Amino acid sequence: MAARAPVLESVRAAILFARASVPRVAGVLGLVMLLNIAGDMAGGWAAGVSTLVATLLGSLMANAALLRLAFSDEHPGDPEFSIGPQGFQFGRPELRLLGAIGLLMLFAFLAVLFLLLLAFIFTIAMVVAVHGQTAVPTAATTLPPDVQAMLSLLILTFALALLWMAVRICLYPAATVATQRIQVFSTWRLTGGNWWRIFAAFVLLLLPAIVLAGLLEASQHFPPLQAGIAILSAAVNAFVEIPLFCGLYAYLYKRLRSANSTPAMSAAAAEVRSEGLAGPWG
Repeated sequence: MAARAPVLESVRAAILFARASVPRVAGVLGLVMLLNIAGDMAGGWAAGVSTLVATLLGSLMANAALLRLAFSDEHPGDPEFSIGPQGFQFGRPELRLLGAIGLLMLFAFLAVLFLLLLAFIFTIAMVVAVHGQTAVPTAATTLPPDVQAMLSLLILTFALALLWMAVRICLYPAATVATQRIQVFSTWRLTGGNWWRIFAAFVLLLLPAIVLAGLLEASQHFPPLQAGIAILSAAVNAFVEIPLFCGLYAYLYKRLRSANSTPAMSAAAAEVRSEGLAGPWG
């Protein structure tokens, strides 16, 4: 039977972690907030790309710093788990997280290519089978409404499948920092049987950001109010959401890792299993 990840207990653990950890990494979180604001204000393609890259690197540092704090008790005396001034540092944990993100981006790219190929084959098959057309559809071709509806359903199904997979591997940042190895799909086993609980915890922790996003959209006809909400949203995303999700990942990883270890396992096997296997793909 799969280990359970209780929703409210997980959310509570994430909140407690965020409250304790934010003061120690407030500097790098403040940088992420400023970069988010700069990204909203950036004009031009070059400025937008530059601020996006800077924001991603700042967020990477913030996540790594918080996860260092979460697992420092398991690595006493290890310099990799010491926190830089206000969270500013870039070392092996950041590089490993960057490697894990790179692997996920590669997987996402291959998945999109697969979707495009599948959609193309599906469209041709529908047009030929239902409407008897033999000409290959092009970008300028107007597809029949029923084909468009089926294609939209295919894309929606694919998007839901990606969401399901994203939740199943969401513990990869915690596993990567805790095990000091790049981990991606090797965390798949840990989340088995807990998809809805983890997703529910995500939704609860995202409520502040969701509310602010709604207010931001509703205030688009009032620029001064929209600017104020945008600044508040950047602050919440940096100082609330990032620490909350790092706390959630760390709590779930520790709980599910422990629950998946049994006393009958040998010491070596227990280490491999509890740390999510040796390789990034499981």
